[in-house]
This record gives sequence, C-alpha cells and structure tokens, in this order.
Amino acid sequence: MKKIFFIVPILFILASCTQTPKIDVAPSTTSTNTENTSIETSVVSSVSPKENRTVPTPSYGSGKHTLEIFADFQCPACQNFSKTLEPLFKSYADKWQLVIQYRQFPLDMHKNAFRDAMMALCGAEQGKYMEAKTALYALETMKSGGKVSDTERIDTLTKAWLDKEKVSSCLASEAFKGQVEADLAYGEWLRVDGTPTLFLDGKKIDMSVFRDTEGFTTFLDTLLSK
Repeated sequence: MKKIFFIVPILFILASCTQTPKIDVAPSTTSTNTENTSIETSVVSSVSPKENRTVPTPSYGSGKHTLEIFADFQCPACQNFSKTLEPLFKSYADKWQLVIQYRQFPLDMHKNAFRDAMMALCGAEQGKYMEAKTALYALETMKSGGKVSDTERIDTLTKAWLDKEKVSSCLASEAFKGQVEADLAYGEWLRVDGTPTLFLDGKKIDMSVFRDTEGFTTFLDTLLSK
C-alpha cells in the first residue's frame, strides 16, 4: 500500500510543466560562493531592472557532487517534487554527499512565477532562501493556479520569519529581476524546456529513474559513491 501512494506523486512529477525554449545564448562562467561551499556556476546578465542586485545561487548541503534544480513555484509538478523527492535529495546533502543548487526558471505560462522567483531571492538575501521557498510553494498550492498578489507574497514570507520591510522593498524594486533572467538564460542554454529539471554534475537526469523508491536510491547511491 505504501508503494502505491509513492508512485502516484512520482508519475505526476514525470508529467512536468513544459514550454518551448526561446533563446540560445552561451553563458559565461563565474565563481559563486554559496551558503555552504564555493561552486563554479554559469550566469548571463541581460536585463536592467529598477535596482540590480545579486546573491550567491541558493544552495543546501555540502559534498563533492552538485545537483541543480530548475523549478517554477507555480508549477504543480514542482510543488509535488518539493514535498516528495526533494527531501530524499536533502538526506544525501545532510550526509555531506551532495550540494543542491536552486535555479529560478519561471515559465511564461505561469503568471505568478516570475515575481515568486524574485521574492525567493529576496529571501535568499536575508539568508532564508529555504524558508522563503517552502512558504512560496505552500502559497501557490493553496491558490491552485489563482492570481497571487505582492501583498500575499509579503505576508507569507513575514509569517515565515523574514523581515517584512526588507522583502517589501526588495520586491518593489525588482532587485533580483536580472538574476532571475540570468537563471532563465542559463537554463534555456542547457535546453531546459520544463520544470522540474535536474542536472547532477552537469548531466541531465532522466526523470524515469524516479518511478520507484528502490530505483531512485540505487541510482543516487551509485552516482554519489564515485
């Protein structure tokens, strides 16, 4: 019975949220300090927002392997991924085997997603990306595709113990618009056409490995032991 309950959400993840890539721009490579380690990351700067700031690519854990997750807060498959598979990845990160990097990839089809992504980076600026990420996924799940206002975003992050004045000012200034656009450009260069999309040490993961718990853990154990 437990296996059935696990398989249903996994198949939902495999469906993903997809759209056609729009650009083909090769990113430049820069060294970025994350919350737990220094990692080589690729970014493209293109947009001139009202105010332009950047933060290190949000990360979790430590280890010699790197997992990049391209996700969209309004995408139902990403919301489900955050509840089901992400905790399994985090268990490896907690064992010093894996660094998880979070890339913002808001799809055009999701009208809330771009401002959600900017707000998540506003949280990262306070050192609370994980709290902001969890709160935004919960908000989007509750709204079920309905429009999310900036007031709702601010209230949601404030309840997650982020500074209200700072996140309000940050979102109003669109301080991280350029960084979201950079993640989008980087993802499109990597041929990301849907969310969630995962890369382990630069190689795209075939989502079919997530069809069952045993196959998933065997796959990761084999790769991370190298």
